[in-house]
Amino acid sequence: MQVGKNDSLSRAIAKIEILSLFRQYPHTRDTLEGLTRRLWLDAEPVRSVLEDLVSLGIITKSGHGQQSVYRLRVSYSTSEEQDCGLAGEH
Repeated sequence: MQVGKNDSLSRAIAKIEILSLFRQYPHTRDTLEGLTRRLWLDAEPVRSVLEDLVSLGIITKSGHGQQSVYRLRVSYSTSEEQDCGLAGEH
């Protein structure tokens, strides 16, 4: 039972760290390996969370296998600019 709790905690931490990274640096593009190194996290929870975020449409994935690159979906990376009135204002 403890293993499940640790997995849930690892996934929760990974989700917070991934979303925080992309929030702070919305133009980030990186592989699973690169993200795990940046965030100092184990690959499995990061991979699992990335899959969830891709299925939700928050993160996009291009490429296959170890070559896959993840990035924030464009509409999410520009929403802050729109909220501040910076995008499309003339």
